Amino acid sequence: MCDMVLNEYEEFREYYDRYHEAMSEPQVGELIESARRDMRRVKAEDKFFFTPRFLPEGLICDQLRRCEKTIEVVNRILSENREGEKTPLSDIIPRRRQYNVPMADMYEKAVELVDPGFPSVMESRIDGCILPDHSLVSYEINANRAGWENSRSFCDIYNRYLSGLLPAGSRTVDFADGWEKIIKHVLRKTGGKKAVYLTEQTGKESVMALRERGIDIDFMRFQDLPALMESGEVSITKDDFCFRGEKVDLVCRFLRTHQVLEVPQLCECVKAGNVRLINQMDAFFGGIKTLLIKLSDADALSPYAKPEEIITIPKSEFLRDTATSDLSERKDRCVLKFGNRGGGKAVFFGIDLQKLEWQELLDNSRKRYPETAMVQDFVEPSLTPVFDSGGISLMNATCDVFVFAPGREEAGGVFSRCSFENLVNFKTGGIKQTVFV
Repeated sequence: MCDMVLNEYEEFREYYDRYHEAMSEPQVGELIESARRDMRRVKAEDKFFFTPRFLPEGLICDQLRRCEKTIEVVNRILSENREGEKTPLSDIIPRRRQYNVPMADMYEKAVELVDPGFPSVMESRIDGCILPDHSLVSYEINANRAGWENSRSFCDIYNRYLSGLLPAGSRTVDFADGWEKIIKHVLRKTGGKKAVYLTEQTGKESVMALRERGIDIDFMRFQDLPALMESGEVSITKDDFCFRGEKVDLVCRFLRTHQVLEVPQLCECVKAGNVRLINQMDAFFGGIKTLLIKLSDADALSPYAKPEEIITIPKSEFLRDTATSDLSERKDRCVLKFGNRGGGKAVFFGIDLQKLEWQELLDNSRKRYPETAMVQDFVEPSLTPVFDSGGISLMNATCDVFVFAPGREEAGGVFSRCSFENLVNFKTGGIKQTVFV
């Protein structure tokens, strides 16, 4: 793996050296300090590397193509599942409760609110690692809430202060840019004008950046929605969604599916076609990790695509279908996950656990979570060079591709996350690194 990252460094050595030299100039130091002040303002200073990552255009283009095809397949599966009968998802949707609602029931309620005129999984992030042969293996699809809040700020800050450090002919490819395209695409297609960013998390800075790019969009916390409706600032009926007297045409939904189902007025408005959602209501199911088990099955995949057309997936299987003795022997090469958990939660690496700990974890998970517990081959994180104390050190890194695929009119982008841990995740201390192609 070290050979691979050194080869990557050698391939782009001129770029790295030029960038490293520029970083040592006093005026660049002033730019970086200004950028850090902006990042403190958005509480993101500790989540960004000023070291770029340079990757071959061919690698990124091939992965984007595979990701687009994969999302097309997932959309087809979701669409067929909406038609009822024996469905492609029927064996992976958990029957047990989540958020106090049985998952199958939640799906049936959610699909009533799906607009068939738009792909369900239009905004997705596919996470993976670059292998020594410069191929890319993908271990997860995030089909809901693509983790965009800080990345828009990263991209804008980098371009504002440091774009002059880019080598001639290279360009920043950041998945956050896809969001501007998605929102404008949906508003244009529907003839809408006004959007609302509805979330239980952060996002005000991202909304400010979108306004600067000509989008009429407001920020709204889901927790504040009842009070806003009681005060009259927000009015939601079957016929329209209004915010401070203005009609809302599009809701950028960064909420769990069950939360939308808890607001019947919003459900009625969506069902009547009078407001549209980015992150359609069945999109969550496209991100269930156990879907990868189906996508990696050549027979199950054959109605939709050939294996070489979609992302490369590490061996993935239900824990319930795997012998404990086999997993004990392969402990250091296995990862235990759960189909309906995200944000870096409940991901266990066999290599990080003692044999007895691993055994107990498998036994408990097999009994308690037979529908969602899955085992995946461990994909060793890529390594990326980062500038550290005037030199270069190596960190574990992912290569995450963002897909924007409404009829393939636009492509997405890519970014890298770095960490000293096997689990490379923002919520567990991962750091963002901008990718230059």
